[in-house]
Amino acid sequence: MRILIIDDESSFAELVAMNLEESGDIEVQCACDSRHSIAVAAEWRPDLILLDMVMPGMSGEEVFRQLQERAELRAIPIIFMSASANDNSIVQGPHVEHLPKPMSVKALLEAIHRHVGTGACTGIDLPATTITTEAV
Repeated sequence: MRILIIDDESSFAELVAMNLEESGDIEVQCACDSRHSIAVAAEWRPDLILLDMVMPGMSGEEVFRQLQERAELRAIPIIFMSASANDNSIVQGPHVEHLPKPMSVKALLEAIHRHVGTGACTGIDLPATTITTEAV
């Protein structure tokens, strides 16, 4: 399974990537510049995108809109990540979910499995570790 993390906080993105790669058959790529994230998604074709809501350059909502404008990218499930409780209602859709930051690895893997139920997250030990930049 291929997951693209779009988050301007590189330390958080790297920590999420490390936890995902350790949890199973998951390949991760990070895009820390929201303005280039659409091109990365188009070239790499992930199975799922983890998308920060608040970023400089383009917000997560704008990145989402641009992904939806491209036929080859609009079916990719998006899990929004945000430290703000108010961001949950901004973007809705059939392949959209919202997770708060910080999040547990277990909650993240369960959300991924809900959207990409290919078995890549099945049968792995789901750690209770919390992913936060404060631990970095």
